[in-house]
Amino acid sequence: MKFIKTKVAAGVVAVGMLASMGTVFAATDAGGQLHNWYDAALGTVKTAINGDFATYKTTKLAAHKTAVDGIISKAQNDIRDEGNKKIGEVNAAVTSQTTQYGNQLDGAKGEILASMPAQFDAFVSTTNTATDTQLTPIATQNRTDINNAIKNHLGVYTGRLDLNNPDSRTAATLTNKKKELTDKINDVKTALQTALNSEKSTATTEIQNYLNAQLTDLEAQLQALADTGVADAKNKLDAKATTVLNNALGELDAIVDGIDN
Repeated sequence: MKFIKTKVAAGVVAVGMLASMGTVFAATDAGGQLHNWYDAALGTVKTAINGDFATYKTTKLAAHKTAVDGIISKAQNDIRDEGNKKIGEVNAAVTSQTTQYGNQLDGAKGEILASMPAQFDAFVSTTNTATDTQLTPIATQNRTDINNAIKNHLGVYTGRLDLNNPDSRTAATLTNKKKELTDKINDVKTALQTALNSEKSTATTEIQNYLNAQLTDLEAQLQALADTGVADAKNKLDAKATTVLNNALGELDAIVDGIDN
């Protein structure tokens, strides 16, 4: 819109100048003048577009290279998480339009307006074709680089995951953790064995003491029983011995008493 307003202002100034100089250039063909002006303006616009587009294209291609390097770098760094970023490209289109120049210029303006779209379409098509031709090998190389980077990095981290790979990043951890677990099991078993030994010693002492106490008590009871039995047996033996002795002595006495008979 800014470009159109500038052209309108320029047109107004030009009309004013033509009006003020009408007596001098009365024989000048306005349509031809407009064609001359348009041809020069068209060349200027194309030159400006080419210059701006060259700068734009250089900037975009440099940004594209940086973006591709970033994609490759991030793909390498983030391959474990299988994350990929995409960079979008933005295309801008510019359209210009002229305003009415005057009643005398309507015919020429109609011709210009009728031919202008085709001219710009051809220019844009030619430029886009050249851009596509330039970008095709770049895109092919970009895809190759990204695929190679992903493939190579996948191989690296697959190897690092493999327990049997010389470059394994998991084997050492597993070895250390196996030793750590074995040491832990041995520590736990040692602690439990120590507790078992302590409990065994305590339990052995307790049951031995209990057995000793029970045997001591039993032996005391048995000794008391034996003492009572022995005393009773002695009394009975004494009584029996006395009876037997008395009987024996009586029989001896009887023999002796029978001597005189």
